[in-house]
Amino acid sequence: MNATLRNTLIALLGLAYLATLVMSAGHLTKWFDLSLGDLPWYFSIGLAVGLELLAFTLSLASTLEPRLRWSLAGGLFFLLLVWLGNLLAMARVADVPGWEVLLQSLFALGPLVAGKAIGELLRLDPLPAPSPLQPTGASPAVHIQTHVQTTMVHQSTQVESSGNNRVQHETASSTHSETLPPAFGTQASTLDERAAQLMAQLSSQPLGPSALARQTGLPKTTVYRLAARLVEAGLVIQTPDGYVRREVERG
Repeated sequence: MNATLRNTLIALLGLAYLATLVMSAGHLTKWFDLSLGDLPWYFSIGLAVGLELLAFTLSLASTLEPRLRWSLAGGLFFLLLVWLGNLLAMARVADVPGWEVLLQSLFALGPLVAGKAIGELLRLDPLPAPSPLQPTGASPAVHIQTHVQTTMVHQSTQVESSGNNRVQHETASSTHSETLPPAFGTQASTLDERAAQLMAQLSSQPLGPSALARQTGLPKTTVYRLAARLVEAGLVIQTPDGYVRREVERG
């Protein structure tokens, strides 16, 4: 995904979360006011905002690092508490059927969804910026870049005049490896490290994408992409139960 588009989506999701935070914290404040007693009034606001931020940040953390087991469970627990507080506060003052109040209170689930979506966007690999083409001479050159090598095809035309005005065309093609741009080299190195990390978790026991994502800490979308490349390269076999290493399976 383009970096500008990704940052725009993150900003819009953050704005939507802030709007939800204001409305939800207002209902929670009214709910905590019932048991405030002699405590200052701002204690209710602190509790409400604290619960909202806990639900959001724990949801975000569980997406950025799937190996944090307590973050997902804690995020779900505090989100449930936020939703129940909103539901009870709205039910006390609403003069409508209960099912309508229930539906209205579901907006409090926004922090969980916003945290998950923002976390996934932050883990997306930004596309490398295209490098400008540099002219090398009078002869036209076509560069085809891959992660293995760069192929340069030189086409030159030489016209010679002779007694019978014969035109001779000569085409030469040469293939060689060149130094990769720094940004592209870094991306290839990162992909190699992630592929090696994925291979280290595979054995003769099939592992599904969800299990691999938990063990490696990689997003499930990245696991799918890397596993497909390893299957295409013949290093991994995809079975109905998951992925296994080819050499281990043969042994």
